[in-house]
Amino acid sequence: MFFIVIIHKNPFNGLGIVGNAINYLAVAFARFAVPFFFIVPGYLFTKSLDKNDGISYTVSYLKKLLSLYTISIVTSLPVEAVLTVGRAINYKQDVMAMLGTRLFNVFSPLSSVYYGDSVSSSLWFLPALAYAIVIVHLAVRTDMVTYLLPIAFTFHFVGQFGQGYGVLFRMPFDTSDTPSFGMLHTLIGSFLSAETRAPRQESRTAR
Repeated sequence: MFFIVIIHKNPFNGLGIVGNAINYLAVAFARFAVPFFFIVPGYLFTKSLDKNDGISYTVSYLKKLLSLYTISIVTSLPVEAVLTVGRAINYKQDVMAMLGTRLFNVFSPLSSVYYGDSVSSSLWFLPALAYAIVIVHLAVRTDMVTYLLPIAFTFHFVGQFGQGYGVLFRMPFDTSDTPSFGMLHTLIGSFLSAETRAPRQESRTAR
């Protein structure tokens, strides 16, 4: 979480040449945090999936993610309402009209159900992880994790053109989502889980 804050806040930016250099290096290093956030659940979920009933455990896992997402939205709404009122006053706009527009966006299915940025763009990772967990569940049950990794990498590579890395062109839509980010790293975690489990299985067989 510390490194996530570093990525979003650029704490040393604007503090001279040295500060800017430190900020660039700190942010570049900190970018491991978001992939790590997806890799760890993929790893631990796959480990637990072997010990529990697959469907019931996955449903329980998704319910926890939904609870976190719901709580995050509910607690963020009052803050966003205050900010919206502040922006309306600052730009001399109709307060109620801006609040109505913001509320409409909050309940947009694409933003609230898929992208997760209806209230705060920083909540995108929760729906992305939820959909990725479903993919991992199906991949583990069908022994397709290894085969899905190249496909997920392709989606991730293309998705980077919507994340500010596009030099020749940029994607015309947001790619902070499951296919472009969550799927690859969660599958990597699942793959690592299977790889670390294999030697123990072989050693038991040898005995």
